[in-house]
Amino acid sequence: MVDQFKKHAIKSAEKGYQHKAPPTIFKVVNSHIRCIAHLINLSAQAVLASLKSTAKKHTSVLHDNTRFTSRASYASAMGKTRRIIVRYRRSNLMRAAFACQCAAFRLKAKRLSLDMEVRWNSTYIMLQRFIEMESPIRSLLAAKDAGDYDISHLLISADEWIYLKRLCEVFSYYYSITLKMSAQSYPTMYNVLPLYIILRSQLVHAVEQNEGVGTHSLLATAIQAGVDKLDEYLDKAQLQSTAAIAMILNPRMKLQKLWEYGWTAEELLRDQQAFFDTFDAYVTRFGSTQDNIETEDEDSDDELALYGVIQTVPHSLSGTEAQRYLNEPLLKKGDKMTYIQYWKGASTFYPILARIARDYGTILSTSVPSESVFSIAGLQITKRRNRLAPKTMGVIMCLRS
Repeated sequence: MVDQFKKHAIKSAEKGYQHKAPPTIFKVVNSHIRCIAHLINLSAQAVLASLKSTAKKHTSVLHDNTRFTSRASYASAMGKTRRIIVRYRRSNLMRAAFACQCAAFRLKAKRLSLDMEVRWNSTYIMLQRFIEMESPIRSLLAAKDAGDYDISHLLISADEWIYLKRLCEVFSYYYSITLKMSAQSYPTMYNVLPLYIILRSQLVHAVEQNEGVGTHSLLATAIQAGVDKLDEYLDKAQLQSTAAIAMILNPRMKLQKLWEYGWTAEELLRDQQAFFDTFDAYVTRFGSTQDNIETEDEDSDDELALYGVIQTVPHSLSGTEAQRYLNEPLLKKGDKMTYIQYWKGASTFYPILARIARDYGTILSTSVPSESVFSIAGLQITKRRNRLAPKTMGVIMCLRS
């Protein structure tokens, strides 16, 4: 595959198809994009580590007959859950009995999944499915004629069911944010900071709900560990301008939203200056724009109104594109215009900013889409298809995308 790319690059260079240099200078120091899904995973793992309930690297440790004789706790609830699932996966009789119990409760039998140490959000998916199947599982645990899948020693108490549900609720916050950040069919970078802050607010609220409430104070401590991990990386993310610039380029956010999310005056000035510096870099690369533009051209007004970029165009606007854009009011929440539609229409009025919006809008906030490409490629190369030519493999991957 690499050889094919080299040949294509050499061939293009010989024909004079030299591509232009990148439109902006992304420096490693201040433009490194961290995978947001990974940072969220670190916070979730901090919660599990505090509860001593992290996923096991090797499931063989769950095959024992450990008996949880101590009082109910989050660790015992998670330990029992994982061991029940392991027995479910190993025993055909237990799966058949589980299906019968689901039919008795008029529920569709769904396969119980076990979480993994390296799979993001797998703990939430495990808990969600386990709680969804609570009634059939309770019946299985109470059965006396279990035969070779006796799991009566793993009986989950009422308190432990409450623990599992509370923990699942906490992980649902992580799961929903990760899904939004992992999208690849629409821009996500401008939502990094808002969703990050929303997640932190949800976790702080969960801490307040569980703090000082008997045995749930342990969960509050664990959630606080997750909040601390988020704070550690949020400080680093704020120091990087990429997410802030992408957020400013969202016509529904701009600098006003940064202020609403608690940015100080100093932080606002820093991010605004980063925005202006990026604009200047693009102007240097693609040519300057007039500092003063008379917008009396009716055709231009009609085009802007057609796309709904602005409601009315002032007869005279001064300043650079960046300054004029920031001075415009935010798009209303009821306006259904998307980020892409806005900048498609605004490319006539803000040509340089439209270029910046296009470049920053295509930055992925997570590495999930790129990692899925490698996973798909691994599924294509099997024992029966182990001699695919690099060119053929490239075509297959492009067709799948």
